Amino acid sequence: MNLSGLPLRADTFPAVFAMHPPKPLGLDEACLTFPDQDPWVCFNKYVRGFFAHRNRLSRDIAGIEFGNFRTDKPLSLHDVTEEELEKMISFEMYKTHDMGTLIMPPEVFTSINRRALFDVEMAKYLPKLKISFLCGTEGAGEFIYIVHELERCLKEGPSAVFGEGAERARDFQVTYLERGNHFVFWDEPCWALEQMKECVEG
Repeated sequence: MNLSGLPLRADTFPAVFAMHPPKPLGLDEACLTFPDQDPWVCFNKYVRGFFAHRNRLSRDIAGIEFGNFRTDKPLSLHDVTEEELEKMISFEMYKTHDMGTLIMPPEVFTSINRRALFDVEMAKYLPKLKISFLCGTEGAGEFIYIVHELERCLKEGPSAVFGEGAERARDFQVTYLERGNHFVFWDEPCWALEQMKECVEG
């Protein structure tokens, strides 16, 4: 299987979602678009928000909220000053540990992530590696949907999601947390670590 330089089809999610699964049929793409005037500010709130999903474990996108986060619950990191938040999400901070995601072409980034799970030859390295996905079920719908698609890879085979060439190379497990968003380890560190411990040891 060769996923190097894998072309990204127009029907996949944008580069921020590393695996690039197909977009859900019927999804209003306007909810994935941030206003041109200040996209970073919008993303900042979006990724820290809590979403009220109608049925967070539904495989039907009608049960998942993609666009509007709750206004009755404070954003994660709400107790952090604007100055501290700016430093935490600055380019200078990001480049210390995630520079590769900033400079590599999206096709390469996607290829690396897909090969980690769906390339039999790659799986020969670190054969005892265990992979687990923890999903906070109050986070944005895109993340929940992507985890649903990864689960579908286990049930139907990776090619059913990612197309020809994707092979079942590694097993992995999925755990849905009863609460929490993208920043659950910040908001509830002791509880989140306990969930992770149970997942890893289970």
